[in-house]
Amino acid sequence: MIRIGNIKLGVISLEDDVFTYGNRIELGYIFTNEHISEYQRMKQAFREVYGYSCRWVPIRKRVQMLHKLVKEFARICENEQELLKHTPTADELAAGILELSKRVGPISTYKALAKDFGKDPDEVLKWPYSKVLGLLYADLEEYKFNERFTKVINAKYK
Repeated sequence: MIRIGNIKLGVISLEDDVFTYGNRIELGYIFTNEHISEYQRMKQAFREVYGYSCRWVPIRKRVQMLHKLVKEFARICENEQELLKHTPTADELAAGILELSKRVGPISTYKALAKDFGKDPDEVLKWPYSKVLGLLYADLEEYKFNERFTKVINAKYK
């Protein structure tokens, strides 16, 4: 793959380090936009990932690239659902965790990562997606462990 500014020439896999967390967030917005056609979504996703219009690619290759992009993004979403699965507790629901999530969306995630690493949130958006996914998975597993540990300690000293 060759990069010329924001333009990426060659075949990109969404698992490559050139695919950033910011790209992932933007693809989420693109593919959930119900105000444009499916083809328009694919074209916008292509531009987000490659940095140029898919119309520059011959039609046969374009169809292959668009199909691969959609298929890989669907796989990424499924992987996220599996790795980052968390059912809010009754207390979290009562406190409004779902409303908070709707209001702030992914901003809270990259804000928290930026704070943890002493970075500007814009820098986190440029990190490889795979790195961010790994950090989020580790954070979730640590959270789950701490919840279980707290329950064990509380039961022990009741």
